[in-house]
Amino acid sequence: MNAPPLNINSSGLDVHAMVKAITQAEVAPKQAQIERREKAAEVELTGLGKLLSIATPLQQRAALLSSGQAWQTWQGESVDNSRVKVSVTGKPQTGGAHEIVVHELAAREKHLAGPFSPVFRLGEGALEISVAGGTFKVDIKADMSLQAIAAAINTVARQYGARMDVLKDVNGEQLLLSAEAPGADKAIKVAGQGRGTALAEAFHVVELGRDARFSLDGVELVSHDNRVEDVIPGITLDLQRSDPGQTVRVSVTSDYQPVIEQVSYFVEASNALVEAARPGLHDDRAGRMEARMASDLLNQMRTVLRQTVPHGDVRSLVDLGIETQRDGTLVLDESTLVSALAQQGDDVKAVVTGPDGIMSAVSRVMAQWAGPSGVLGTRVNTLSRSLDQVAMEREQLSLYEQVIQDRTQRQFFEMDRQVARFKAVGERLDLLTSQLLNVQKGKR
Repeated sequence: MNAPPLNINSSGLDVHAMVKAITQAEVAPKQAQIERREKAAEVELTGLGKLLSIATPLQQRAALLSSGQAWQTWQGESVDNSRVKVSVTGKPQTGGAHEIVVHELAAREKHLAGPFSPVFRLGEGALEISVAGGTFKVDIKADMSLQAIAAAINTVARQYGARMDVLKDVNGEQLLLSAEAPGADKAIKVAGQGRGTALAEAFHVVELGRDARFSLDGVELVSHDNRVEDVIPGITLDLQRSDPGQTVRVSVTSDYQPVIEQVSYFVEASNALVEAARPGLHDDRAGRMEARMASDLLNQMRTVLRQTVPHGDVRSLVDLGIETQRDGTLVLDESTLVSALAQQGDDVKAVVTGPDGIMSAVSRVMAQWAGPSGVLGTRVNTLSRSLDQVAMEREQLSLYEQVIQDRTQRQFFEMDRQVARFKAVGERLDLLTSQLLNVQKGKR
């Protein structure tokens, strides 16, 4: 609650100025401490934020280049992915185009029994199921429901490449016995013993297992699966839809440009870190802090980049056309990189990827700095929380300042009131004294 307004004419003092001075003297030390902490945190946060904005792309590029997929120079393309998809999953012997016609897709064999009443119980017996030549037997107890029978079959069936599902509709429950993989070689047979004989005889074929039939450049071919691997060395075809009257053209080409682009992005990100580490470029505290930490990070990364990993004639990043210039920046010779990829592609991937690869090592270093739990991110989060705390303390200090001001105003108001009383008493005494003097003069 605020104090009542002051009558500064009673005491003749500048009460407002005195209240303000006393309040400021009370809160100034704490206010200065808060401002120092806030300034220091903001300076450090600015420097770290700039460095994190440089280190994060570098960490992402290094992580990508440590992946073997980033060094894939063969590209597969289909003119109609809804019918045939093509992907490079190995090392093609050569590029080229192929014409494919999908005559028939591979299918899983399925057998169905039912419908049965939900309260149906088969009774004592057994089922003997064969899938692709492998046979297993499941005992059935008298009180087992269809769900229980399916569950007992599935405990064994998966090992043989089959499964049993219970289908429900308005007509009741049905048992669907399916091969888990397509192909004519996954044929299913069901036989029974005891009461299981009746259930075995209730199964009928919904769909026979069949192989995929397709032609490649006019040659008729057969596959147990719709995923066809290594018919073309290093290439996988995914047959999506059968259409005997439609020819789908797929092609496999060698393309080094995506690799060149990724390596160029890494070189650019590395050079941004080199620039950040130059001490002469910064004239403020935040910049100098950024430069110091960037220098520490850069030294760690350079140690890794100078590594040699012997694989044939490819031993280091220099053999890939990535060299360090006199000013510390990296430069990429694209022709050297293309030559290495064309002649020793496997060695190139071995040098940069895998547990011992150079880019894998760079990625680990960068993750320690710019990863989710890295040095930079952790410190930025800590500083952000510190600034939140400072903001809260500033708000609390503002409330405390108001309390001090109100209390001081009440004290001065009381003093002012007392001074007014004393002045009134003095004036009354002066009046009485004057009257007494006048009375005495009159008697004379």
